[in-house]
Amino acid sequence: GASPTMTSVVELFPRTRKLSYDLQQQLREVEAKRMAPSDMELGLEELKRQTQTLEMLVEQEVNRKDEWKAKIRDVCMTRDWLDSQLRHWRTQHDRAAVEEAERQELLGRVRSSLPTSVIGAYDEEGRSLSRSNNVVANLLDGAGEAMAELMDQREMLKGTQRKVLDMLTTLGVSKSTIRIIERRNVVDNAIVWGGMGFVTLCLYLLWRWVR
Repeated sequence: GASPTMTSVVELFPRTRKLSYDLQQQLREVEAKRMAPSDMELGLEELKRQTQTLEMLVEQEVNRKDEWKAKIRDVCMTRDWLDSQLRHWRTQHDRAAVEEAERQELLGRVRSSLPTSVIGAYDEEGRSLSRSNNVVANLLDGAGEAMAELMDQREMLKGTQRKVLDMLTTLGVSKSTIRIIERRNVVDNAIVWGGMGFVTLCLYLLWRWVR
């Protein structure tokens, strides 16, 4: 509570307002599960004691009584809001904990009623599915990187191709020879894109089959 030397609103109010601000920060920590709610509850109890003390002390004020009452009212509203938010979080958290406990209990009853061989088969199937998902994810990542590299190489080759054709033209190579080279490049591009499409289709079918 307030110390005995705090006999006026002027002395106590700044500390109470700071405590209110600190508790708002603590609420965020509790909601992010980085702080135990019991730690915040201690500060909230202290805030309640200090606001009650302020409500008594303000009656002794002669100057600016209405102004102080308005400030104390604001802190009290923040106090009530903090209390409400913390209780709401506890309710939600407790409900989730109860639901998880009930789920685990149900799973335990189901597992106890099944033969050991069936349980082992289900566990192995789950592990196998997890391994398959990891393999497919790795394949898809690898395919994405390979396609990105192919695209980069294609752009680089296109630039090189243009430079070579310009050079051949400068050197006086016939237009018919250059057209043959260009047709060969078109065929090469078609092969590259066809291969990429085929690999993508295979990976998609593998992913669908695993799922």
